[in-house]
Amino acid sequence: MSQPDDHIKTIADMYREVYRSVHRATFSDWLELDVSMAQLKAMFAIGQAEQVSIGQIAETLGVSLPTASHLVDKLVRADLAERTVDSNDRRYTWICLSALGQQRVTRLRQGSLSLLYSWIEQLSAEQLSALEQGLRALVQVAQSHSLIAPSTED
Repeated sequence: MSQPDDHIKTIADMYREVYRSVHRATFSDWLELDVSMAQLKAMFAIGQAEQVSIGQIAETLGVSLPTASHLVDKLVRADLAERTVDSNDRRYTWICLSALGQQRVTRLRQGSLSLLYSWIEQLSAEQLSALEQGLRALVQVAQSHSLIAPSTED
């Protein structure tokens, strides 16, 4: 194996180890959930807006209205979602995540990011600079292959 190939393999192995470490550290958050995959998807669909209708959930998940309603019923019973009646038209019901549901979704979405932040904060200024330089180069390659959209931040 040539030297560039050795570097590539080493970098890929290190990336895999960071990914595994994040996964191990956040796995308990996922195990803690006592919901089906369909319910988890519904939680994420509900969490996309302040409040959504059963129809919006059904459309997002690609399921029937009765199926979406059944998923919401289970989430409400588990105190992960809440139903509220529209104040202007009582025929409409809105669904939102409960405080517990929002907490769980946020922890699942951001738990690994928070962990990564805490690890990165432990690096020296020199290490941070080197990591940023390497990741910028990798992001540029990924963007050139349309794998990720260009960031609007900088």
